[in-house]
Amino acid sequence: MKLKHLLMLTPVSTIASLPLISASPNDPSTPPTPEQPQTPPDLNKVKQKQTQLIKDEFLKSLNKVQSDLINAINKINDLSPKPLSSELLVKQAYYKKVINYLDSNKDKIVENPSAYGFDFIFPSLLTSQDFYFGDIKYNNEDFTNLMIGKIAQNDYKITVPLHEGNEIKIENKELSKNSISEDAILKTTQTYIENLAGEVEKIFVNSNDVPKFETDTEFQLQDNSQYDLKVPNNYDTWDAYIKEKIQKRFLAYDLEQNQQFNEPEDQPQDPTVPIQPVILDEDEVDPLPFEVNLENVPRLSPTLNFDIQNLSNQEVVNLFKANEQVFNKKNIWWANPILSSFEYKITDLKVVNNTLTASVSLVETTNPSNSTQYEIAVQKYASQQENASYKLAFENFKKQYQMLLQAVGISDKLDYAASGNSKIAQSLFNQTFLAVKLINDKHFLEMLSKVIGSYEKNTKITLNNDTLENDVKNDSLSQESKEFLTSSLTVQEINQYKFYNYLATQYENLYTDLLNQNAKNTQVIEQNFKLLNLDENRLKSAFKTLNTKIRKFKTIATENNLSFADYQQYTLELKDIHTSMLTIGTLTKNAPLQDSQSDEAKLFLESYNKLELNAPKTLNANDFIVIAFGVVTVLGALLMVLVWLVKHFWNKKQIKDKNDK
Repeated sequence: MKLKHLLMLTPVSTIASLPLISASPNDPSTPPTPEQPQTPPDLNKVKQKQTQLIKDEFLKSLNKVQSDLINAINKINDLSPKPLSSELLVKQAYYKKVINYLDSNKDKIVENPSAYGFDFIFPSLLTSQDFYFGDIKYNNEDFTNLMIGKIAQNDYKITVPLHEGNEIKIENKELSKNSISEDAILKTTQTYIENLAGEVEKIFVNSNDVPKFETDTEFQLQDNSQYDLKVPNNYDTWDAYIKEKIQKRFLAYDLEQNQQFNEPEDQPQDPTVPIQPVILDEDEVDPLPFEVNLENVPRLSPTLNFDIQNLSNQEVVNLFKANEQVFNKKNIWWANPILSSFEYKITDLKVVNNTLTASVSLVETTNPSNSTQYEIAVQKYASQQENASYKLAFENFKKQYQMLLQAVGISDKLDYAASGNSKIAQSLFNQTFLAVKLINDKHFLEMLSKVIGSYEKNTKITLNNDTLENDVKNDSLSQESKEFLTSSLTVQEINQYKFYNYLATQYENLYTDLLNQNAKNTQVIEQNFKLLNLDENRLKSAFKTLNTKIRKFKTIATENNLSFADYQQYTLELKDIHTSMLTIGTLTKNAPLQDSQSDEAKLFLESYNKLELNAPKTLNANDFIVIAFGVVTVLGALLMVLVWLVKHFWNKKQIKDKNDK
């Protein structure tokens, strides 16, 4: 809702009624029926609905915050080196204080939020009859274009302490009448409350609010012989300290929500669609979409993240129900390193016969109608270390396969047409599903299990004290998983070609197609080069250079035992060749340039300047063998010619001597 913009368009005076004119229904001059103005909502009634909505949603958000804080404490216990540092002990203790503050006062907080640091000013403004617009500077941060009320419940002047770093400016002393619809009020209020659950570290346990050990607080021995965190100086109770910290952070959150609601609406602009380079003339035709048959997409099990895998089944279900969106984002992972255009999401979680069972939604993100639902047991590993090791391996698989796709301009949406050629697109589509089939193959998974078993003892899980996110590291496993996938793909076949050679052969064929296109479009090419005053010899040299690159690429692709280093070189060569083909394809298309200043001409010139005229200088061992063999062959041929010449002249001399006699 861009409220201020809307108010500026609202007329300040009514227009006199026009006389009615009768017209035939078939008369084309009959004006369309004007839209009836919407009846302003009864804000008092909307306020009642809003109040109940806040109570319901606020309770849910507070429960979610408590759950997240409990999980954060468990992370510190489970993943941090023992004994815990003083800093982590204080953080744990403070988190427990905040949990206790929310838990012991929960009903009171919901009934009277402001008494506990939650000043819901912006929601109050949404149902106010009128308000001002102005700017507020709070804690040296500027918030602009805000709704500012005139009564105690929504007047920021009462809540924002006016001292250095804080300032309130009213733009216009005239009040603006509220014209927000009931639907917008209730939806905005719900979003305002729901988003609180995602601001735990910003509002409830901000790192700057956690007391510093020895400076602000210390541990004291209590009468019950238990240690407890001392209340910071200048505060009587922990509740007073926590309320002040929450109130300060929550007010900034309220101002942010107010500002976002009133941000000016961007004027829609016609997007400039960049010219998409293609390699061949026939690629100009809109490519057929690659329709994925859902039967070929694996029904994967969700895997509990290693930091919650020790929870009971019911505890996991409760965590899911507290916030499904956060659970799907942070508490599970999927062994889906290849088909990044598909999204797996848990829609329901339950315990069936002591088994944690998930209802899963499977959707192709680029074609949401291509979707299905299924039920499957949730995956759990024997230990956190094993879990983290598998997750690390699949993350490496994903990065590795994306290297191949990105080399030809295909994003993680798997937009194969972005490659610029239908044959290459089809080849990569085939390779992708072969790779999917491979990593879900029973034998592959058995071999992967052995790799994990050999290296998981080196997997280190460390907790980032600032973000409370886990870092997983195992360099030896990362390297070995890359080698494992590389070698596994090497032996896969498509149409009797090995995996890597299959794509290399397509580029070999595409080179021939480019040569034919160049010959067919000679006249157009000459005209375009002449129009821009360019040298055609550079194009001829570029073809020779490309031919050399492809031969080198084929040498790598036909290796029987590729290493990950070879795979890296393969993708680098692939990217270089693909870029060269797009460049040459642009220059050889049947597309006459009409104007040297047109966008097409600029693209043509850019392509011309990208032409590579020199063959690659770096040679590997195979290249040297080929060169050595060529040198030996040439020298052998020269030697044979030399022997023949000597023999020929010797015979000729013998005949001459006989004749002289």
